[in-house]
Amino acid sequence: MQIRKISRTYKTVRRLSEIVGVLVKFGFTDIVDRIGLGGLLPASKRLVGTTELSSKERAALRMRRVLEELGPTFVKLGQMLSTRPDILPPEMIDELRNLQESVNPLTYETVRKELVEGIGGKLEDIFESVDSEPMASGSLAQVHRARLKDGRKVVVKVRRPGCMEFFEGDIEVLSFVAKLLEDHIEEAKLYRPSGLVEEFAAAVTREMDFLHEATVIENFHKHLDGNYDVVLPEVVWEATSSSVITMSEVEGESLGRALKSNRPPDRRLMRLIIRVFLTQYFEMGLFHADPHPGNLRLCADGRKLGLIDFGAVGMLSGRALTDIALLYVAVSDNEPELAVAVLEEVLTDSLQPLPEGVERELRWLLGYYSGLPAREVEVEKIFAEIVDIARKYHLTLPSEWVLLARSMSILFSLVREIDPDINVLEEVKPYTGKVVGRILSPKKAGKAMEVSAYRTMRLLGDLPRVGRFALRRVLGGKFSLDLRHEGIQGLVSELESASNRLSFSIVIAAVIMGSATIMSSGVGPKWEFLGQIGLENVSLLGMGGFLVAGLMGMALALAIYRSGKL
Repeated sequence: MQIRKISRTYKTVRRLSEIVGVLVKFGFTDIVDRIGLGGLLPASKRLVGTTELSSKERAALRMRRVLEELGPTFVKLGQMLSTRPDILPPEMIDELRNLQESVNPLTYETVRKELVEGIGGKLEDIFESVDSEPMASGSLAQVHRARLKDGRKVVVKVRRPGCMEFFEGDIEVLSFVAKLLEDHIEEAKLYRPSGLVEEFAAAVTREMDFLHEATVIENFHKHLDGNYDVVLPEVVWEATSSSVITMSEVEGESLGRALKSNRPPDRRLMRLIIRVFLTQYFEMGLFHADPHPGNLRLCADGRKLGLIDFGAVGMLSGRALTDIALLYVAVSDNEPELAVAVLEEVLTDSLQPLPEGVERELRWLLGYYSGLPAREVEVEKIFAEIVDIARKYHLTLPSEWVLLARSMSILFSLVREIDPDINVLEEVKPYTGKVVGRILSPKKAGKAMEVSAYRTMRLLGDLPRVGRFALRRVLGGKFSLDLRHEGIQGLVSELESASNRLSFSIVIAAVIMGSATIMSSGVGPKWEFLGQIGLENVSLLGMGGFLVAGLMGMALALAIYRSGKL
């Protein structure tokens, strides 16, 4: 979804006013005023709103209540932010993890209508039956069990009608508010609000396109089928579109239910779970981002692992995969210099060194874990502490790193809870070794040299043409040099505003001085009625001047107040 410039429609302004009202209601009036949106809310509502809230409530709790009241888009935004400990403090992260969606399930008639439109044909041609009661209902989609004509059990996920337009409208407003935050609140720039909205918009767009989820499932089949005892849903393509996805049901007990019943899986299955996910992390570069016990199934009497819910997945670029593998090698082999070099590339723009405090804390962290037995090293905690260091020094990690850290944390914590004796670090080593081996292989080096040679030859070939073009522009007097100072436009705007107010103030002062002169000289018409109260020498012209000056002064004061710079 391309985020367009916010349109000044009545609907958009009404939604923006609603957001402002909720923020004020829960005690965030200062933020509303600082970004210049206080004028959208009448003074009476500002006073009523703030009295409804106990000022002692924690900011994190109040923010969660704001997001829940504003609806599905903001709940999903909060859920995404709850996976970014590199940006938000732990208290806020913990609170946002408690966000709950409140949606009414769709009627079966609505689901049936959306199914027909999504599939583009009669349901009777594909399905023998579709359950009228939903398995699950969310803000984006609703899930029903069904049975195909050939007898296969399937699940059907149907996108909610109108949800795409609703989310697009809210994201436009979010984009506008993010820009205001960056323009008016200096400390907000550290968190890149506009970038976060762009990231959120892309994630929601992917989640609403069920063809993307279907493609992800096919990629998992491509890499895992035949290699592991894994059961994956099969996509029924003739009953799948961008708004509907139909897939075979993965039958089996959820790992969460087995644990609640005190029937944990055996060590063989736990090692299978680790190997399946390490394959995703270090070989596929595509991984399940939410491996909680409810998304893991015990199939074939606990002999196979079933995976469901591929709506939340992460992808690793080749460079990110290399960096993560090298970081694991640095941790396992106690090489702090290598770890610092990797993180310097990841946490900065490669033009600036890491702050001294970051390097010192990283060395201390690796020194601490190098002194522990390999069995005691908790890989997910190392990632979590690196994230904490990044947040402390306002260094933003790539989103793919944060998503990977979250997936690993959920998975490895679950594994240790079930079998504390499993050595996760030893399980990881063979996979990181393969990645490093590929990086350093002669074949890889040869390909890198081929690419570099090609680019060098292209550059050398272009130099004479570019040089001739530049020389002709210089000799022809058409060469120009553009200088741009970042942020100067804001200063110019402030100077223009200040000069306009100063000019207006001078005009007001002149009117007052002129009126005073007229009043003292008694020039101009007089009103006989004023003589009855002892003001027979008061000039109506002077009095009118004072009145005009007073109105102009009040207008100036109101303009300064609304700007938030009183």
